[in-house]
Amino acid sequence: MISRTGLLAILVVVLVTIVAPVAAHATTSPAPSPTLSPSPSPSPSAALPRPTKSKPLRIWFGGDSLAGAPGIAFVSLARVTRVMRARSEYRVSSRIVESHNYDWPARMRQVMRSQRPRAVVFMMGGNEGGYSVVVNGKYLDFWRSGWRTFYRSRVRLMLNIMLKGGAQRVYWVGMPMMGPQAYSGANAQMRRINTIVRQELKRHPRARYIDAWSILTRRGAYVSSWRAGDGVHLSPSGGRRLASAVLKAVRKDWLPAK
Repeated sequence: MISRTGLLAILVVVLVTIVAPVAAHATTSPAPSPTLSPSPSPSPSAALPRPTKSKPLRIWFGGDSLAGAPGIAFVSLARVTRVMRARSEYRVSSRIVESHNYDWPARMRQVMRSQRPRAVVFMMGGNEGGYSVVVNGKYLDFWRSGWRTFYRSRVRLMLNIMLKGGAQRVYWVGMPMMGPQAYSGANAQMRRINTIVRQELKRHPRARYIDAWSILTRRGAYVSSWRAGDGVHLSPSGGRRLASAVLKAVRKDWLPAK
């Protein structure tokens, strides 16, 4: 179903599959955690320790399959700095609106405990669009009020796991514009997902939004050379372009000009 052109050049032993809409499908999800702390109001954040060769900045880059190409490119770019050490991973067809296919909250807790990253880059949202869920026996149709409230709580949950788990900065990468080959209504759905993520990140002074939509378009238009043949995933050059933008944001926080 997905074109493998371009992606196989850098993904070597892993297979990226197309992000597909699941508009008519619903799954049972747990209710939002009752222990979830409210997001703090923005406030000035403390100065970050400058990474060095002896104490490099640990960075984790992960997400759904759209994070594959930029994640691998980012690991290479971070290595060149000689003061950053990055790891990347992704899970195809995964989402945070439910944990049936893959439990991202559980995985994120493991990452924070075992890898102890001080910076987290998270790219998620390609599989959320059109996906309805059942929470406590109640059907939540995509983008209706109940769904938006629940999805917002899931974004907040992920942020809390990362930040309370030890991350001093979170860089959440938004969804890019989808190409004409993608499923019908994809761009409208991605814009909606991005809106919620942006709103939640504004509540966290240690979180940054990376606008992949603008990074991967030229004068507002879709650029096919930066994308895989499916119109969804990124080509090697698109992955490097997005990874470079993420690294620029990381450097701004951790390696400011003296």
